[in-house]
Amino acid sequence: MKINIPRLQSEHIVAKDVIVTVEGEMRNNKFLLNRGVLPSNPFGRQPNHCNLQYCKTCNLNQWTYRCSGCNSDLWDTLAKFQITIPAGSKLIFDRYYIRNGSASFDSVSFRYHNGKEKSRFWIKLSEAEQIEFV
Repeated sequence: MKINIPRLQSEHIVAKDVIVTVEGEMRNNKFLLNRGVLPSNPFGRQPNHCNLQYCKTCNLNQWTYRCSGCNSDLWDTLAKFQITIPAGSKLIFDRYYIRNGSASFDSVSFRYHNGKEKSRFWIKLSEAEQIEFV
């Protein structure tokens, strides 16, 4: 097995469409907003300053840390969205986050360029490993 870790700031073109799970964490919100998947924020705050939480009990995405339906605590229950990254998109490796003993936090941040759209998002390392590049 050969290991290949792309250099940070290196640009790569996606070879074929890939579906990744993008969490409703504030650093992903501009990317998600550009895809039209974020619900409106009733608090009037900019979406990039809030996390979108998910309540399993009520099956609701909400901008609060307390469920409006069942009053359960939603801390650390980020909403998740299945997003297609189309072939031909340019991804720039922006940041790696790897923690010894905490694999659930391992992630890769990308800058995304497709046509006129430019945004940034992060996904879990296991999701990033599924992307095929030209």
